[in-house]
Amino acid sequence: MIKLAFLFNFLLLSISTFAQESTFNVFFQKIKEISLKSSANLSGVYGELRINKSDEIFLTDIAEKKIFKFDNLGQFKEVIGGIGKGPGEYLQPVGLCLDEKDNIYVSDNMQRKIIIYTKHGKYLKSFYIGIDHWVPELFFVSDSLIIMASPQFQPPDAFLYKNIQFYSLNGKFLKSFFPTSQFLLRTRNPDVQPILDLATDRLIYAALSREFKIYVFDEFGNLKEEFGEKPSHFKEFEGFRGESDALKFLREPYSKEKEIFYKSYSNIDRIISLGDYLIISTLSYEGGYDDKNRFFYIDIINRKNKKQVASSIKTPFRLLCKNGTKLIFTVSQEDTEFNSSIKIGFFEFSNMKQRKTFSK
Repeated sequence: MIKLAFLFNFLLLSISTFAQESTFNVFFQKIKEISLKSSANLSGVYGELRINKSDEIFLTDIAEKKIFKFDNLGQFKEVIGGIGKGPGEYLQPVGLCLDEKDNIYVSDNMQRKIIIYTKHGKYLKSFYIGIDHWVPELFFVSDSLIIMASPQFQPPDAFLYKNIQFYSLNGKFLKSFFPTSQFLLRTRNPDVQPILDLATDRLIYAALSREFKIYVFDEFGNLKEEFGEKPSHFKEFEGFRGESDALKFLREPYSKEKEIFYKSYSNIDRIISLGDYLIISTLSYEGGYDDKNRFFYIDIINRKNKKQVASSIKTPFRLLCKNGTKLIFTVSQEDTEFNSSIKIGFFEFSNMKQRKTFSK
């Protein structure tokens, strides 16, 4: 009986896994796969990855404190900039984005500055950002604006902040907006990160990582609308027992409670706008706080009518960014004692005919 039960459970798991893979393949079709390797060590602890119009790949390595450039085949080309405090130098590069001319913008966490290079890696200029908000990992450039996902602290309550900053290209602070929602404040949700994407029509789609709700802002930071129903896969934190428990959690660098929290609750990881659709990726740990138990759930929403096209598509692939009409996912990552490599996949989002086939 035990063997039969085990076999039955195994078959159910296999069928479920196959169904999830089939669903993912209906909506996302892999065009090519590239392995990024370098003669200089890759640590495996990455910040952001972006791809320019020539399909050259740029990657911030947080642990190695380097900005790597690869060609369109994944071959290592060079390290952009270098470690230091001089022009074009950094101490800990984290965030990375490209503008319409493929100029490279990098956020330096240790020096609290944005460094700008040409598309060939030549240093252009830099500026420092305010000390009252986080250094952004996720940010975008739109014409004359730098749009940063960088929460602003409002002491003495560390849970109260505004989550998006506007800077000019010359480094002038312009505006701070997108306050934390009342639900997240009431439940004292820890580690709330702003997630955002800039659409081609210049609308800003934003969310707070611990709450499944999409906020839409115009290019001036005005809230246009909000929408989104919590999907079945989204595990929401119900709140601390009291203020003291919340502050204890926040102040402790590591505890068993923190490990349980990260295993137990969902975290929106990416929002990508692609044509008329939003692709939302949610991080979830199932069984343990390690890469083997890390999964992502994909939800697809029509931007125009706000209707859900698909929900809860489970995949081990992490959604990284978009490159034109393609989506870039991390397909796999291999770590060795001395080096690490990362495989990225280029995926086309499926057409309407295939979505109709899937829905029958």
